[in-house]
Amino acid sequence: MKRYGAIAFGLSLLLVAALDSDRRVLGISPRLPHVGRIIEAAAPIPIKPAGAQNYYPVAVGTRLWPGTLIFPPEGMRVRILCAAGNTWVVPSGVRSGVGNGCPPPRRKPMGGLGHTRGFCSGTQSATIPYIISPRSSFLIGDRPLFRWNAVEGATEYEAILRGEAGDIWRATVTETEAIYDGERPLQPGSIYRLIVRANNGATSEAEEPSSQYDETPGSSFRLLPEEEAEVVRSQVAQLAETDLTESGKILAMADIYTRFGLRAEAIALLEAGAGDIAGDIAGVWSKPVDNNGILQSGDPPRPPLKTPSAFLPLLLQGGVGGGSSATTFDHTHIPEALQMGSALMLGNLYCQVGLTAMAERYYSQAIERAKVTGDLAGATLARTELANLYAINGETEKAIRSYQQALEGYARLPDLSGAIATRIRLGNIYRDAGNKREARQQYEQALEGYRRLADFEGARQMEEKINAL
Repeated sequence: MKRYGAIAFGLSLLLVAALDSDRRVLGISPRLPHVGRIIEAAAPIPIKPAGAQNYYPVAVGTRLWPGTLIFPPEGMRVRILCAAGNTWVVPSGVRSGVGNGCPPPRRKPMGGLGHTRGFCSGTQSATIPYIISPRSSFLIGDRPLFRWNAVEGATEYEAILRGEAGDIWRATVTETEAIYDGERPLQPGSIYRLIVRANNGATSEAEEPSSQYDETPGSSFRLLPEEEAEVVRSQVAQLAETDLTESGKILAMADIYTRFGLRAEAIALLEAGAGDIAGDIAGVWSKPVDNNGILQSGDPPRPPLKTPSAFLPLLLQGGVGGGSSATTFDHTHIPEALQMGSALMLGNLYCQVGLTAMAERYYSQAIERAKVTGDLAGATLARTELANLYAINGETEKAIRSYQQALEGYARLPDLSGAIATRIRLGNIYRDAGNKREARQQYEQALEGYRRLADFEGARQMEEKINAL
């Protein structure tokens, strides 16, 4: 198990770097992390990312990268949660560089760098009790709520928590969840693996790894180091003192969790806050889905409602996914644009933990929400993420179609940097399929884009790719 921990932590650094380089959309630099996220605005906000020809409107939830300009209309309050932990109210009526209020963070969270599966890769069989939560995540609470897939024909499940020195806890239940009793305290730094065995012989151990390095697919987690946990608690406490709207607090807290690798916590928070597109996760995963990740047997059950303000004390006490009970919000207070942003974040989170059907479902939901609100930038980004998912899982035709739809969006914005990255991905797909003519066409258009941006290093790399065909 210690060997796995070292491999997983080291590999995760490579995977994060690969993901950053492959998602250079809406002005994203492949070398720099985002420095902020819009968490409050009354209407779409004009921004101009690096590589975009003009300003275009974006919705609440949009991430901002170094070099982005933001131009709130006169009198509009726009608030950004910065990656450094502070919030920034952007001056209205003037153009501001995002770096004016959101400097790059001085250090990366330890938790945000580790324990990462293959992004968007892996499939799960409905015939096994595969782990739903916590899954490839850090936790901030020491009494996690475990959830797994319901297996047809099973009436009882044995849940086993395995530490580095062996099994430390067992429970037999008739439901598809169980709460760790905490009798043997979980230790920061140790890797834990959840195993679930159904009384019909099915076991979560049958889930296939996403790669040769993934020895415990989807079923392992660890506590966030105490130093990082204190930073999270401090940022959440500061957030509680702000006059942010309830929906803004939801998005801000989810962003904090995501940056520290607390994926289970972020998923629980966002699904509670966007109840009308998510419902209870156990209920969703116990029902059949089609190839697009859409439920076939009616809508998922609605969770009980609770006001967002009631959630802050629980965060300070020990988290959501890592706490002893699920916490939910009154989703009627969440603006449509935030629902789009939440769906997009959930798609990314489910990609990171390898639950690809759920990731596909949320990306599709984000696209539909963006259409309703007229959020072209949001729809374009969601189409790009969905295309990435298809490409990684070998669904070539779907990937090509989604990338082409994303290209239409980048052309309308216009965002040359996003178009370049998308054409490179399309070219790679065509190249790998043996279609050199189409690959060359995409690469040459990307090369022209780099030249228009005066990005000489990007142009040089594209010339090498073209010459290698």
